[in-house]
Amino acid sequence: MVARRFGIGEVRAAAVAGWVVCLAGCNGGTVYEASVTGSTDAAGSGGATASTSTAAGSTGGSGATGGSGATGGSGATGGSGGTVQSGCTVDSECPLGTVCTQGQCIPGCNASQPCEAGLSCCNGTCHDVSADESNCGFCGNICAANPPPHTLPPTCENGLCTFVGCELGWADCDGEPSNGCEQNELADGTCFCSPGEVQPCYVGAPGTQDVGPCHAGLRTCDASGTGWEACLGQVLPAAEQCDNGVDDDCDGQVDIATDIDGDGWTACEGDCNDFNPWVNPGAFEDTFGVDPQSGSTVEGVGNGIDDDCNSTTPDSGIVTCDEGEILTGVTALNLAKAMELCQTATVGVPKAQQTWGLLSAELLRADGTAPSPAQMAAFQNLQTATVSTYGSVTPKRGTSMVGLSTGKMRAPSHPDYVPSAPGTDLGWVGSPPSSYLEAHNGLFPETGGCNAGCPTGSGANDGVVLRLVVRTPTNAYGFVFRNQFLTAEYPTSLCAAKNDFFLALQTSASQFIPLDGNVAFDPVGLPVSVDNAAFQMCEPLGCLFCPLGMADLVGTGMPASTGWLATNAPIVIGETITLDLTVFDVSDGIGDSVVLLDAFRWLPYQINNNPCPVVAATDGLSANAIGTNPHCVMW
Repeated sequence: MVARRFGIGEVRAAAVAGWVVCLAGCNGGTVYEASVTGSTDAAGSGGATASTSTAAGSTGGSGATGGSGATGGSGATGGSGGTVQSGCTVDSECPLGTVCTQGQCIPGCNASQPCEAGLSCCNGTCHDVSADESNCGFCGNICAANPPPHTLPPTCENGLCTFVGCELGWADCDGEPSNGCEQNELADGTCFCSPGEVQPCYVGAPGTQDVGPCHAGLRTCDASGTGWEACLGQVLPAAEQCDNGVDDDCDGQVDIATDIDGDGWTACEGDCNDFNPWVNPGAFEDTFGVDPQSGSTVEGVGNGIDDDCNSTTPDSGIVTCDEGEILTGVTALNLAKAMELCQTATVGVPKAQQTWGLLSAELLRADGTAPSPAQMAAFQNLQTATVSTYGSVTPKRGTSMVGLSTGKMRAPSHPDYVPSAPGTDLGWVGSPPSSYLEAHNGLFPETGGCNAGCPTGSGANDGVVLRLVVRTPTNAYGFVFRNQFLTAEYPTSLCAAKNDFFLALQTSASQFIPLDGNVAFDPVGLPVSVDNAAFQMCEPLGCLFCPLGMADLVGTGMPASTGWLATNAPIVIGETITLDLTVFDVSDGIGDSVVLLDAFRWLPYQINNNPCPVVAATDGLSANAIGTNPHCVMW
């Protein structure tokens, strides 16, 4: 059997009353909903475990009380004091601006654990770059690194190093701060000038004079001839204003501001909070928040933050865009909307308009090639549908869900239903995705679990692919969607090479994507297929125990199902991913299989200063099934 790494955040059944969670060195994984009868559902993509979470159905203990905040450094503005909190195992369990060290949340930050709003992460500590002399405007910019001779340490004002004055006993007689305070008043006396004499003066940062609007002013010698009055008329660098055609900060770039929080967006590119890297036009609107009545973190309450810098985007509620039941003339966009991929995006637009969203959606053959007109007609009128129910199966979110079939995507309740056994042989003979086979030496992977060692079969017949190309948000570390695989091949075709498959192949820059690209797995961590699937709903046979019985199969016309699974996968923020969701027959074209898809959503990096809330039942995911919420473990 081909070796495979584990999925981050993966939950596997350790015992009837326990769950284990993969925390690192993992690939895409699958989380499974706990049985309503109390049985333990397995999850994930296989491998050694790194930590154990709470037992399914139990209540997690309360966090330890944090200690007092550590004090920032003296002198130049120091790093912000953080709250020391005990009882952590990973950074994601700590508040913003703290990291987990030896079981304690202590002040600190890193790429996956940012600072509180208004602060920037510089070399592992949080700083206010608008006023920090050691990180003025951006990390590592030390105002006093090369001070002009005999000047006081510059201050940082609005992210700009600013001249303060001279050391005691020295004077700036020529009015040029760039060459320091050149007059030794103890040795040479005070500055002498002629009363009423006028000369140019400029106290802005070196290199900014005569750049953009910045220019020198004039100062006048006082009546006693021993000093200069204030510099009048000079224009100093200011915070960059956008779209005014002026280089306000006098850095040689017009209407281009500094990206203070390092998220790839500046204030001039639509970043409405350049001190929080999770807030910018590329973010998705995170609707998780604390329910004021229960005190629990749930979806739909809202986090009180305009994550995407778009005031028209709702911060609360659960967004759906279902279009109801569609059985004919189905388009790939109809299917995407039924999965709750509601926002679209475009390429080649200004930075402020480069939002996350669906870039394209199309229906393809199993090998990823374009269908013939006859095949497209079959895809749109037979093999795909958005359905409000599939027998006793109902959507996990919204009013409809996606159905992809190797035959006719209908339930017995539909007037044009065709029994799934022997099913509908459409006659489309094809090949599986080449990248998937190449990762397994040109063959389907060997079967495992209960049916280990069965013949794997060949070909990908009557297959259909829903391809989604998506620009990912800048404040998410992954996504999750729900899927359920049902087949008419059970039990007659078990271990008979008729091993129909459902695959979710993801193209991403994430290093945690499996080598074969598949991020969807069955309840024992194997690719979802007839011989691999540890069916949860079926009539027990041999080593298949079918813990959820057959009640939920009523009205589906199918003898076996995995039950609802939750597949999660990693992303790189702001990248463009391709997700191919495909189902196909293996070795023949009869005995139909169906996959139902629903409830796509992003997994947010930060939620109310705690990136690991318990996912509420409103999402369709049982909180018990995911223990301490492995979704929140950073990829």
